[in-house]
Amino acid sequence: KDNMLISELCKRKMLSIQIIHSCINNLLNEFDSSQSEDLIESLCKLLVTMRDSLDQSSPPARLVEQFHRPSVQSYYDELEKISNGTLNSGKPVELSQRLKFMILDVVELRDRKWEAKPAPKPKVVESRPQSGYKDNQKGGVNDRRNQNQNQNPNRSYNNNGNNNSQDIRRSQQQQQQQ
Repeated sequence: KDNMLISELCKRKMLSIQIIHSCINNLLNEFDSSQSEDLIESLCKLLVTMRDSLDQSSPPARLVEQFHRPSVQSYYDELEKISNGTLNSGKPVELSQRLKFMILDVVELRDRKWEAKPAPKPKVVESRPQSGYKDNQKGGVNDRRNQNQNQNPNRSYNNNGNNNSQDIRRSQQQQQQQ
């Protein structure tokens, strides 16, 4: 969350881009030692927030010497290694699927020059039979209706194969009244 504030201040030219490079390096180094998923999530959000302004800059020489990350591309390379399960130090990493996909989204977004994915076109749904059942095949509505009538020939069934005994009683009462 603090990184978001820092990146917004940098975008408004209130902080230098060097501070962002320092934050990114610190987040990557802290993750190397603690493997806290919150750090990677913060890093991804920071990279997306800074977008082009980060790509148009390069890390300051003192950070390159200290952290051995000579370019902005090295940040993304390290992120990809992390999503594949290894750190720069060679230690294995276990990340949740959510974070792996978050990293992949950031890397893909950068590869597309920070253009969002095109919205998927809506698919046309073909018309379906109204009943939703296959009437003429075994297990369809008509098959079940026939089975019910064979089991209880004295009962009447409506179109859904349900018992119509209340309807029968009403019609019998009406006939008696006439």
